[in-house]
Amino acid sequence: MDLVTRPNADLATLSDYTGFVRRHLAWFAGFVGLGLLAGFAWSFSTPPQFSSTVSIATTPVPVYVMRTTNELVPPEVTIDTDAQLL
Repeated sequence: MDLVTRPNADLATLSDYTGFVRRHLAWFAGFVGLGLLAGFAWSFSTPPQFSSTVSIATTPVPVYVMRTTNELVPPEVTIDTDAQLL
């Protein structure tokens, strides 16, 4: 009989919480819908604002197009080429 009765009548069980949610489900859904409508109305009435500042430091790139082939030879492409560019 201990499995059927509550060990302590003052403590709430899981069925008490689910029953509360089922009894007040219409209120919960109404407030969630009201919050969604208010959020959408506020987001559509507020103009989007974006600001960004960027500074990029680059090194000069050598020119590999020359009239003769013995003036400037391009470096060998290795695995670290991408890392060197970054």
